[in-house]
Amino acid sequence: DVEGTILLVNPEWNFVVIDRGSVDELRENVILLVHRGLEPIGKVRISRVEENISVAEILTAWENTDPVAGDGVITPKSS
Repeated sequence: DVEGTILLVNPEWNFVVIDRGSVDELRENVILLVHRGLEPIGKVRISRVEENISVAEILTAWENTDPVAGDGVITPKSS
């Protein structure tokens, strides 16, 4: 399971940078849930992983709420 924070958002190029990387066992193509507080607001897919940061493509935004720096990311729980 991965928990992290969005450091930067680039809406023009549709990506975010998060504060987790290969040292956190994060891998490409992993889908993370974006949340603000306790509310889920969207999903991102990891597209590039470096040692301490990763770049992720914004997949969906719910209720017209786009991710912003400071939002959290977490591995979705399987049901």
